[in-house]
Amino acid sequence: MDDVDINDDDYLSQISGTDSEDDDVNDLNPEVPRICDLEVSHTKDDSEWDDAMEEASHWQLPKSLRQLFVTLILLCGVTYPDKLFEKHQKHLGDDILFRYRKKNNNENLQLTEEQIRNETLCEIEQIMAEKGLSLTNIPDFPKFDMSSRISTENKLIAEELDYDCNELRKEYEILKTE
Repeated sequence: MDDVDINDDDYLSQISGTDSEDDDVNDLNPEVPRICDLEVSHTKDDSEWDDAMEEASHWQLPKSLRQLFVTLILLCGVTYPDKLFEKHQKHLGDDILFRYRKKNNNENLQLTEEQIRNETLCEIEQIMAEKGLSLTNIPDFPKFDMSSRISTENKLIAEELDYDCNELRKEYEILKTE
């Protein structure tokens, strides 16, 4: 979805009714030493990084949260990145459904939680790949499937994703009882 012409201001105005400038985390250089370790002593429970993600989720956009997540993994010695992802996956992928709806000009487009989760992981993987690394090298990290990313380029696929599952389920139940 890198080629999507939807900026964070669109998402921010959708959820808050305001406009804001994008506060992206600076690009990282994998050659830079682990600066977080120099500032905060390394602990075994990742509570500092959990607190950082939690606090940032109140004022950062999901795109910036994904950058922060990668920054923490690469530079701060997160002990359990899989658990950190699981705890913050909702905030990391909060904009996915909005962006797909906007790109397809379809407010009724539905994605499953699994599709949103996979897309979030794929976007984090893309950030990691830009740094020459991969999530697949992190032990116990959730698996994702780049080949099953949601295609919005193909309008037929986008139309198939357009069904309101809850409405169809209700219709099915009505027809089933008749």
